[in-house]
Amino acid sequence: MSNQTEYTLLRDHEAECAISACVDKLKTTIATEVCQSDMRALVLLGGYGKGEGGVHKVAGKYRPHNNFDLLLVTREISKRKRESIHRRLAAKLEALSEAFMVGIDLSIMNQWQLELMPTRVLWYDMREGHKTLLGDRHFIPSINHERNKIPAWDVRNLMVNRGSLLLINLLCIQQNERSEQLDKLVVKHTMKAIIGYGDALLFCLGDYHWSYQEKQKRLLNHAEIDLKFKKLYEQAMSFRRTPTYNYYLANDLSGWHAEVMQQLEKVHLRCESLRLGLPDLDWDGYLNKALFASLFERGFTLKAIARKILNAFSVKHGHLPASVPTLNKISYWLSDKESLLPLVFPYIAFNPKMHADQEQLTKFLASHFGTQPTASIGEVIRAYLKNWAYTFDRNLDSVLLKNNIAL
Repeated sequence: MSNQTEYTLLRDHEAECAISACVDKLKTTIATEVCQSDMRALVLLGGYGKGEGGVHKVAGKYRPHNNFDLLLVTREISKRKRESIHRRLAAKLEALSEAFMVGIDLSIMNQWQLELMPTRVLWYDMREGHKTLLGDRHFIPSINHERNKIPAWDVRNLMVNRGSLLLINLLCIQQNERSEQLDKLVVKHTMKAIIGYGDALLFCLGDYHWSYQEKQKRLLNHAEIDLKFKKLYEQAMSFRRTPTYNYYLANDLSGWHAEVMQQLEKVHLRCESLRLGLPDLDWDGYLNKALFASLFERGFTLKAIARKILNAFSVKHGHLPASVPTLNKISYWLSDKESLLPLVFPYIAFNPKMHADQEQLTKFLASHFGTQPTASIGEVIRAYLKNWAYTFDRNLDSVLLKNNIAL
């Protein structure tokens, strides 16, 4: 379990006091807007919840570097009341976000919703690494989420979520007028992606852990992990503790980003090879193999079957390559965005050569996202990000708006 009093990996008294002051303001703000009788618990997740958050100095004073991830668990109140609470808190948290100079992400759930959630990486990490700021300290530990219950496709989705930040980076790098703000965003996103890919690799190798410190130790000591990636991961973890933007901004940012993407492409393919149990997997056969596996990965519960039936009636525009077997085409039509986006992501991000099928694959990607057959990779990236934002990351729009990035 995470330490309930320490917030940062740095373990510096001044840094801890700075984060503690931010947390106190968050607690006070939320406590004034939520009746005690409606609240089961206010929980701090992420790096600060684990006691492993990052800090940096601004004008000689420590400030938070990571977002504050909060979960407000309510008692049995209506959806309308939860939405009302969220609206009331939104403006106040936005003001605190500007003062802290980092994002503040707040989710609100009823206690029974949380208790019935199936095990995922997010909930396993929450149970093992969190801080209960207000309310019932025993509630979160009472929810049983074990590592061995995490489905492999959920970790794949986590990897793709972090990898999708690299696509935002490509748009930033291609901007005609680059700024220090955009370049810093590129660095921050790249570090997040490296750590996310390291997490996925550890999981696929059977060595995942909720703690950043323990994950770093395990990854660096693992005999089956490439030395180049170990170096990248160590740099990313060091950056997470105390970010050093100037080192990266002073060098060829585009070249460094391209090198990182080459390393992450190898990790991505290896993770999928391990997940699918296919030692000789390559990009030529990946789409076929992944589509076939997606038919079975969520099992055949009533909920999973109902979901596939509903998916069959949703409109899909993709023209799959002729070489795709009929069963895999059926899998495509029975899938939704949450299932399909992770499968097409590597072809957009890493653009691997598809040999004889490359032209057909390009047409498929364009048709799948509703763009023209002659669409540029930039247009396909923007279409992908719109879908990704809606499906996986509702906070993306605010990040793009803040950094003047248009989709």
